[in-house]
Amino acid sequence: MKKLLTLTLLLLSLLATGQYHISGVVKDSKTKQPLPFATILPVNAPGDITDTEGIFNLSSKQAFTEISFSYVGYRSRKITVSPSEKYITVFLDPQNQQLKEVIVVAKENPALAIIRKVIANKDKNDIEKALASFEYKAYNKLVVTADPDSISGKVDSVFVVKDTKKSFLKLDSTNYQFKKELDRHHLYISEKVSDIRFKRGKNKKEVILASRMAGFKNPVYEILGLNIENFSFYEESYSLLGHNYINPLAGNALKNYSYKILDTVHTSGIPAYMIYFKAKKIKETAGLEGVLYINSQSYALEKGIAELKGILNVKAVQNFKYLPDHNIWFPDETTLTIRKGYNKENIDLFGLKVQISESPQNDTIV
Repeated sequence: MKKLLTLTLLLLSLLATGQYHISGVVKDSKTKQPLPFATILPVNAPGDITDTEGIFNLSSKQAFTEISFSYVGYRSRKITVSPSEKYITVFLDPQNQQLKEVIVVAKENPALAIIRKVIANKDKNDIEKALASFEYKAYNKLVVTADPDSISGKVDSVFVVKDTKKSFLKLDSTNYQFKKELDRHHLYISEKVSDIRFKRGKNKKEVILASRMAGFKNPVYEILGLNIENFSFYEESYSLLGHNYINPLAGNALKNYSYKILDTVHTSGIPAYMIYFKAKKIKETAGLEGVLYINSQSYALEKGIAELKGILNVKAVQNFKYLPDHNIWFPDETTLTIRKGYNKENIDLFGLKVQISESPQNDTIV
């Protein structure tokens, strides 16, 4: 009973993202086009970046007062927000640079040099290669979301899964925050706390300590929740049930992805490079794009964001936690968000047909 209570409190504390929420979109003030992966820094909450469509969602235990927005090649902007504001549109002005007569010297994209160092240091930063054995607790969350206008009806009750059996969980105070998150226009939420055990030469084991789910009853959501695989940016490839695709940090990744430095941030006291990656070849990569936070000293991955855009938009966010005793970054939390998309090329995702397509032709990176 004590163990169950501890796990319940653990799930509750992990989910309790705060009472204040604000979302919006960041756009170019002239073209009105969205700015993907723009940096967002609230004064009283952790920073974040926009997604591939310039959209952001922030949560905090304190009311938002000021938020700074920045993007490479644009003037930064700080805006004041009131507690009543729930959605804002932010326009950034392109920086006007005076053109002078210069001698152009061809130089390599600096992001490529960083990615090469990340690849070269994978063996000492990938926990499965750097450590003979380890055990840690991991948190995984699946969110199926939609626009408010597309949701109708009442949300089902909360269910908890223990020993592979799903049982009804009354909506008492311990589950209020879990239910409240559904009210933020989510169709389905599931979360899981697992004990991950690894010993070199043996298969990695996952022991599910606790999990629960809530939302509209739909077997597809449960299938998605049960089929979240252990994704690692350090592996040579990633799998979408039956199909393997090249990872953005694979040994041959530079042939299959383009890279661009977006910014330098300080998330751990040591500068980290924010590097945007985008697939060159859809067939080999499934059109994956996203952002990698790379530690500037060890070239370890501090955070990874990957998106697939299709008839369903799939976004995976993997956070790492630094353990000084081992001098290594451990996987900490993984969140998978699925929402409606608009593109039209097919791939298999969790046994379902999911459509993806290339970005517009003018969407290029240097």
